[in-house]
Amino acid sequence: MSDPNQLPGLAHFCEHMLFLGTEKFPDENEYSKFLSQHGGSFNAFTSSDHTNYYFDVSPDNLGGALDRFSQFFLTPLFTESATDREVNAVNSEHEKNIPNDTWRINQIEKATSDSKHDFSKFGTGNKETLDTLPKEKGVSVRDSLLEFHSAWYSSNIMGLAVLGREELETLQEMVVDRFTGVVDKSVVVPEWTTAPFTDDQCGSVTYIVPVKDIRNLNITWGIPDLTSYYQSCPGSYLGHLIGHEGPG
Repeated sequence: MSDPNQLPGLAHFCEHMLFLGTEKFPDENEYSKFLSQHGGSFNAFTSSDHTNYYFDVSPDNLGGALDRFSQFFLTPLFTESATDREVNAVNSEHEKNIPNDTWRINQIEKATSDSKHDFSKFGTGNKETLDTLPKEKGVSVRDSLLEFHSAWYSSNIMGLAVLGREELETLQEMVVDRFTGVVDKSVVVPEWTTAPFTDDQCGSVTYIVPVKDIRNLNITWGIPDLTSYYQSCPGSYLGHLIGHEGPG
């Protein structure tokens, strides 16, 4: 939801680009090659309000994997050539989602919300939003990627979890040695104090023709932001009670 208005999908595109070379490891395939050669795998996803990167690797090669992974947040290259090519990968991901009913419903929710609210943004992005339209408007997507990474990839709003067979002190040393250079930019976590659905959008019915032979009834209503109650998770209680399929 923090994408620039003129570049829908930039956060997702940034996620893709971090895998494609850093100053210390400029080879675009270095990270993926290292993990695949040592019994590992990796992936990432961009949600509405955060991005998550994760990997696994054989125990003996955790240090090498962390070496390569940490550079995502220190010195990514965002090369022009990779930027031009990777936008096609983002576009392919978008096209894969088009016939998916879950993604279609998700986008309809966004399209029927308050257009002034960040929730309404097109978060995946495609070739049109990340290549064609920016070029027509004279917007440099690579410069925007650098600006986005510089603005939001700050240690004070990032978290890291590492699981290994080493002693806790050893793991801590491995992490501190590699990630201490991630800058604390004192970024303030965005808060959305207004609901994405105002009175104008509520009380409406939308009929969707599905791709698959499915019949669903989805009811959406707003509740207060429960983030600060993460330890007790009151939303889980609410979901359990509403979703309870017992008698009565």
